[in-house]
Amino acid sequence: MTTNLWLTRADVPQIFVKAYFFFRAYFHSFLKIGLSILIPVEIIAVLATLLTQGEKFLTLVGQTILIIVTVGGQLWLNAALIYQALGFCLEEENYKLEHTLKASTKFITPLLIIHVVIILFILAISMIQVLILSLVFNQQSPLMQTLVFTSAFVAFLLIYPRLFLAPFFLIEESIRAGDALRKSNELTRLNRLKTYLVFLGFLLIQSLLLGLSFYSPVLSLLSGILLIPFTTFVLLFLYIDLKISVNPLEFEKTDSQEDLEI
Repeated sequence: MTTNLWLTRADVPQIFVKAYFFFRAYFHSFLKIGLSILIPVEIIAVLATLLTQGEKFLTLVGQTILIIVTVGGQLWLNAALIYQALGFCLEEENYKLEHTLKASTKFITPLLIIHVVIILFILAISMIQVLILSLVFNQQSPLMQTLVFTSAFVAFLLIYPRLFLAPFFLIEESIRAGDALRKSNELTRLNRLKTYLVFLGFLLIQSLLLGLSFYSPVLSLLSGILLIPFTTFVLLFLYIDLKISVNPLEFEKTDSQEDLEI
């Protein structure tokens, strides 16, 4: 039986508690990852924003750079955090910063594909709902506009919690984006209630992260260093919990509460 205390079953509150203790235990490693990626991203983003104050061509260039750097940086950070976290949990190995940053770059494009597919699924479900509603309500009415927004949010609630564990399958098993999405849907189906409860907590923290990012680059950087890793680890321990429920022997770990003292 392994002595790895992270590979244990957990209820919903314990998942958030484990994420906190995990982040605290390896804070310096994840801080280095966050700073190594987010500081250059923030500097380039500020410079790109300055370009948008110029002529139309420079504005277009600046906006393009800003989008690419922001999205690419977030995907790279997400991949690096998951890669390092899986190394800690599954192999009890602290990869060197250079190794993590280099190894995680190959997952940026597949992660982008995963997020684009999720967005397309959400848009498709939302459009179907809007078409149905348009047969009943006047399209120009304020009620219809409210229902359109509501349908998009409902589609998000229906789709995203089923697929948000796909990055962990992608990085742990080095599989295609489509296979990772399919496995995420199959895994979250095992315990819908736990998945949605964790998702609600995840959503609240992400909303806080989004709110902080609007105030200043400094707050955006701090929130990225602290909140992005924490939400990533929340999903990590949901992923581990659901996988243990499928195949406990794979983790060689009992569910004793004594092992959960962290």
